[in-house]
Amino acid sequence: MDGLLTEVLAAIEASALGQAARGGAWLYAIANTGHVLGVALLVGGIAVYDLILIRRGAAPETAAVAVPLALTGAVLAVATGVVLFAADATAVGRNWMFWWKTGLIALAVANAALFWIRPVWTRGQAAASLLFWLAAAAAGRMIAYV
Repeated sequence: MDGLLTEVLAAIEASALGQAARGGAWLYAIANTGHVLGVALLVGGIAVYDLILIRRGAAPETAAVAVPLALTGAVLAVATGVVLFAADATAVGRNWMFWWKTGLIALAVANAALFWIRPVWTRGQAAASLLFWLAAAAAGRMIAYV
């Protein structure tokens, strides 16, 4: 399995996208800035909604603004994250903090899906959501330092 992972990561890094992200003057910088903006929109939109939900329960008027904002941020974060990952896939793919970030995002998405399918304990789900997304953002930032 380790050999396969190494090969996959090396192939991603050697791809045209990986080469362009590393070799171009602007692509990586633009992707990095876009990723920060995407995460800010994603986590910011979710945080506003979660905090209002924790404080006073259901808030459909807030969801009408916060959910599209968060979804826009998610699309931007994923699209730019692919570029950032491709630039240095071998190192990032072997970084344990990247896998923590990925796991936290998976938990946050599963929690959100459960909330939209069947909101059973909405305040608890909102608190968990806030915790998962903030921790994922922090873990993403820590990838560069561990």
